[in-house]
Amino acid sequence: MTDDLITIGKALRPRGLKGELKVLSLTDFPSRFSELKEVILTSPDGCNIICKVKGIRFQKGFVLLSLEGYDTIEKTEGFRNWLVRIPQDKIKGLPEGHYYWFDLLGMKVYSDSGLFIGELIDIFPTGSNDVFVVKGRVKEHLIPATLEVVKDVDVANKRMTIHIIKGLIEEDEM
Repeated sequence: MTDDLITIGKALRPRGLKGELKVLSLTDFPSRFSELKEVILTSPDGCNIICKVKGIRFQKGFVLLSLEGYDTIEKTEGFRNWLVRIPQDKIKGLPEGHYYWFDLLGMKVYSDSGLFIGELIDIFPTGSNDVFVVKGRVKEHLIPATLEVVKDVDVANKRMTIHIIKGLIEEDEM
């Protein structure tokens, strides 16, 4: 079951006497929390607990999560740094041309001329666009996730095609 779970938040600490959890949202759709009936809390060592959601509030950019059976600070104290997750089949669909990171990670990346560049192993956000980390045969490449560079994403076949702009990757680095 852990392979099909998507992380949407991280529990930071208990808040208030009734044991609400202060959660850092890790999703582009914080409103999804309002729709949840249950969540899976995952400990740093991988232990999962399924919890029914009693209530959700938003405060100063954080989610305050109330769980059935966990109604005191003492009962929620142990959830510090646990991940708040949902099953993959509960995620929202995205507009055309947008992808979840878990769909992109592990993709084989090729140039538009058919040369194998490497495997997409990490993604990090920047102010303007995400950057893909592609592990090549010789080194890791940082590929901007822009329309100028990324030409095709085939989620079903785990394949991405990019256009190599000047200075992005040298031939001897592939």
